[in-house]
Amino acid sequence: MKYKSIEFLKQYFKSIVNDECKAIIDKVFDDYKINKDKEIYENYIEYKNNEKINELINSEMRCLGLIKSGEQCARSRSNGRCYCKIHQKTLKFGKKIIN
Repeated sequence: MKYKSIEFLKQYFKSIVNDECKAIIDKVFDDYKINKDKEIYENYIEYKNNEKINELINSEMRCLGLIKSGEQCARSRSNGRCYCKIHQKTLKFGKKIIN
């Protein structure tokens, strides 16, 4: 897959995970003859999966460089590296420490 932006990856993973979870929940509803409830989809699929995917993307795909405000850089890492193209040249404000 061509290297894409962080937002593209978030949306891509969210759609895959949410579609799979919906299919599993639909199968459970059908097997046990339970009435389908829209709240279950919203509460257990959309919200919880989105949080976990955001955490994964932020920890694995975002540049580890810090910006002027002290926050982590929002750009995606360059292919196979820990930093975006800008932070590969200089880490003027430091780098994020990984625990």
